[in-house]
Amino acid sequence: MQDKEIHIDKKFTDRAWKDMRSRLDDEMPTGKRRRRFAWWWWPIGLAVVATGLAYVWYASTPIPGPAPSDKPAALERVPADLSKTQQPVAEALPASPSNVPSEQAELFFPGTGQQQPPPSIAAQHASTAKALASKKPNLEMDAQMPGYQQKLLNAIQLSAETFPLAKSEEAGLAEQQPPLRMAEYLPNPALAMLDNPAHFEGKLLEKPIRHPSPVGLSAYAGGMAAPSSAANGLEAGLMAGLPIGHSRFSVEGGAGYALVQQPLYIVVSQGADPTTIPTNETADEVFVSIADAEKVSPLEASFNSVTRARESLQMHYANFPLQIRYKVSPRWGLYGGANFGILLASTPGFTGGGLLNGFGHKLSDEYDVSVAEASKNSTVTLSRYDLSATGGLFYQLSRRLSLHARYQAGLLDLIKSNKEKEYNRFFHLTLRYQLVGKN
Repeated sequence: MQDKEIHIDKKFTDRAWKDMRSRLDDEMPTGKRRRRFAWWWWPIGLAVVATGLAYVWYASTPIPGPAPSDKPAALERVPADLSKTQQPVAEALPASPSNVPSEQAELFFPGTGQQQPPPSIAAQHASTAKALASKKPNLEMDAQMPGYQQKLLNAIQLSAETFPLAKSEEAGLAEQQPPLRMAEYLPNPALAMLDNPAHFEGKLLEKPIRHPSPVGLSAYAGGMAAPSSAANGLEAGLMAGLPIGHSRFSVEGGAGYALVQQPLYIVVSQGADPTTIPTNETADEVFVSIADAEKVSPLEASFNSVTRARESLQMHYANFPLQIRYKVSPRWGLYGGANFGILLASTPGFTGGGLLNGFGHKLSDEYDVSVAEASKNSTVTLSRYDLSATGGLFYQLSRRLSLHARYQAGLLDLIKSNKEKEYNRFFHLTLRYQLVGKN
């Protein structure tokens, strides 16, 4: 009977110990698996690098185009032999009030009839109207011209149709001709190609050309996630950019806010005062001795059990990025630089454990923390400053909106109380909207 009780007790103990080993293996792997990237990150990283290099090579390859031309495209609407088609003033305008019907004489020669319109202006606009009237419309050019230039050229063509010119000396000026007062107000075809011509009343007015500001200001917002940790966060801020001369390079700097959440374990003995650890009933679990779980017996392990509470260390940073951007194409670009952060606040501000990876496994030195030291080491010393190297690429979604992806590699130790080094290392995905200037 006694043997049967021992046999049953041993069977139950073996099953409990097997279950405990399984839980420990899931939660806390051996040291060989610590701080290792997942295997599928490597092919993804190589594919991204190869794609980026292929695109840079493709974008840098020159594409043969049409031979350059010294003649401005805006002047192609004017006939090449325009200078040879100018008419004498006598062919376009009446020489004296006697050749004009009485109802129109006052319009041409108010007063005594001795005033003559300026010959240069009259001849210029008469020849321009005749040349434009005989030229077939260029539909392709019309589609490319701005609206205000098209309106002015339409006005010149309309004058040629509304105010017909004498086609020969035999026709003379006997036929009724409308007054040519509009010719004084029509602009020179060369002036019609100005960037910002205003409406004209007797003379052409010009608006000052406003050049866009070289300094660009944009707002950004996005999220971050660690590649080998359950850490995550949010960020937002402003970024200003200044082009470097006429090159594709520009310098960017800004200021922003970032919230970083790092998961952690708090390790204390069962006999410690409960007020020294955060109260979280859903996260508290009792395990056997952490360091020598496979070496000790279940009876010995029962005296070394500890409470491991999983919490989230929240850190609030003020970030000041500085980077150089290179525009590979109108839509794609690369950038790299550094980010300086100042720790504004953190909660909670104590732990005896360290950070976890994406599977809930310990990343730091929890295996080296003894039960006796765990209850004493209930506070953590965080670094007040953070320095990271950043690099990534961006894609222009629209005229003002762009998508940015970058990697942040922390250079300063995050938790001073741990033996192992902990860094802020994240992948960032942000949207940026251009507020002022050119993107």
